[in-house]
Parts: sequence; C-alpha cells; structure tokens
Amino acid sequence: NVVAITAAAGEHRSLFVFGLLLSIPLIVCGSTLIMLLIQRFPIFIWAGGGLLGWIAGEMIVNDQKVLAFLGSGWSHLEKNARGIDMLYPEHMLLYGAAVFGAVIVLLAGLAYRYHGTTHSAVTSSGGHPPPETEEVPSKSGGNTA
Repeated sequence: NVVAITAAAGEHRSLFVFGLLLSIPLIVCGSTLIMLLIQRFPIFIWAGGGLLGWIAGEMIVNDQKVLAFLGSGWSHLEKNARGIDMLYPEHMLLYGAAVFGAVIVLLAGLAYRYHGTTHSAVTSSGGHPPPETEEVPSKSGGNTA
C-alpha cells in the first residue's frame, strides 16, 4: 500500500502524507469488515485461495523464459503495445495452467485443513503429542463458603 501511495504521489510530499493518513484508517476498517465477512462466509477464503492459484498459473506461463523453454507449439509471437515482439501462451496452455494452479492451491488447503491441525500440535510440542491436563485439587480441600 505504501509503495502504491509513493508511486501515485510522485514528488509531492503533502500528497504522500495525505494518502497515508487516508489509507491507514481505510485499511483498519476494511480489514475489520473483511474479517467479519470471512467469519460469516468462509467460502471467501476458498475463493481467494483459488483466485491466487489461478493468477499464479497464468503468471508462470506468461513468463518469457518459460514460453521459450516450452517451444513454439505452446506459444505464438505477437507485437505488444510498444511494438516489441513478445511470446504469448496459447489459450489452452494459459487456461490449463490457471486451472491447474487453482486446483493445486485448493487441494493444499484441503490437505492442511484435514491433516495440518494434528500435525501442527505434534510438531509444536517437539514431536510428542500435547500432554493431557488434569484438575489439581485445591489446598483448602473443601468449601470456601
């Protein structure tokens, strides 16, 4: 957020300060609202994870070195807005990688959900399951009333 404000403000310090003063309360209030929505509708977590995986898959196959490695069967040459020849992935590769990225992220989330909680309890205690807690009798040995 600060990087975006810096880029938008340019050389104007007053605009930078105004942007920070405006964005911090918006971020705090917005994050509170998002937390309430996530608690009420957990599907947003899964949708966000799937979206991140989708974008990651697209980014991987849009990389020029990946396209050059895959060869001409998976990409085509076009001129970009500046007139520079660029490799672009074929639609099948682009959408296939996007779906694959989304599926991988969602499967990792499911695996963590069903196996991660017991694993984290064991590893946080040094490889041993957490000890059972027992009630300790009080020293007074009876009623305090």
